[in-house]
Amino acid sequence: YCSSALPPPAASQISTRLENKELWEKFNSVGTEMILTKNGRRMFPEFSVSLSGLDPHRLYSLCVQALPEGENRYKWRDGVWSRSGRAEPGPPTRFYLHPECPAPGHRWMERPICFNKIRLTNNTLNQGGQIVLQSMHRYSLCLYIIPTSNGGSPPRPATTVSFPETSFIAVTSYQNPRLSLLKIEENPFAKGIKYFKNQQER
Repeated sequence: YCSSALPPPAASQISTRLENKELWEKFNSVGTEMILTKNGRRMFPEFSVSLSGLDPHRLYSLCVQALPEGENRYKWRDGVWSRSGRAEPGPPTRFYLHPECPAPGHRWMERPICFNKIRLTNNTLNQGGQIVLQSMHRYSLCLYIIPTSNGGSPPRPATTVSFPETSFIAVTSYQNPRLSLLKIEENPFAKGIKYFKNQQER
């Protein structure tokens, strides 16, 4: 890679944007839930971000982690989510590494970066790179932008960005009927479910 006459940008110059922020906020207003399965379930809304301010020629790796929010379990009771005791102890949640890592900064900045292959599971024995979470616990997504050493240069610190709009409660089945309907309305892969339900009603 060509060397740059300018110093690489500092972590403070790197900026991120949640691509589908309005959709996440729409779900967040209802109370986002994400399904856990033994084999892993993809998230909806999908996590997609845009980056700017990276060194175009430096290599970066991008990781996502679902971080616990608070120290409580939750329970769906009387139509609302409420705290239900302390969170169960468990291992730190795994990191999901984007499959295109590592890649130079200019590639990460030329288009939105979609993490649509993230799968959520409650199977602690899963070794497939999926994110293992605990049901009835609240999480939010965190992005790690990790510079990779180029040509013997010292590694630079990672940039960490959290996204409060992505807050969700992990469940094995949807608890909130409003949330369930919203998933069907907004998720293009759920249109078949909606059609099937309409046929049954008819």
